[in-house]
Amino acid sequence: MAELTKIYKGIDNGAEITNDNFGKINAELTSGGNVVHKTGDESVGGKKTFTDDMTVKNISASGSLTSKIVSTKMESPAIKHTFVRTGNMVTLTTETKSGIAQTTAYDIPSGYRPFNDGTDPIYEQVLSGGKSAIIRSSVATWQPRVSAGLDAGLFGTISWPTKDSFPG
Repeated sequence: MAELTKIYKGIDNGAEITNDNFGKINAELTSGGNVVHKTGDESVGGKKTFTDDMTVKNISASGSLTSKIVSTKMESPAIKHTFVRTGNMVTLTTETKSGIAQTTAYDIPSGYRPFNDGTDPIYEQVLSGGKSAIIRSSVATWQPRVSAGLDAGLFGTISWPTKDSFPG
């Protein structure tokens, strides 16, 4: 930053010194100096933390990008659900341990629920053996699709977007 002259009461040539200080500040701002500008190409060093949302038109990274990853398991004698969230995408892996009736529904936990834009999208998880389950975004549930229910020993994986806040 520009080296400014201290101004105090009774200083000789106070108006000229004040004007010189403003000139130094203006020169620092217009020359690039140690300030960030609203326009133009610049390099900014050091870690930066934004406490509010940020919007960019295009983005590229010269290093690696990291995403927040969280997971949770929901397990009962009948089923095991493993939810993994990477950024705003959720992947659900399901394993049936015993038969599950078609009327049985399992809630999807907060932080992992499917995004619902008002059109109530339904996702289908295809399990081994050709059977499937549906994920209803309108009520955030997982439920067997086949009227006869599901057998034990089935596996399947599905992914969907979420706009939930991160859990925890």
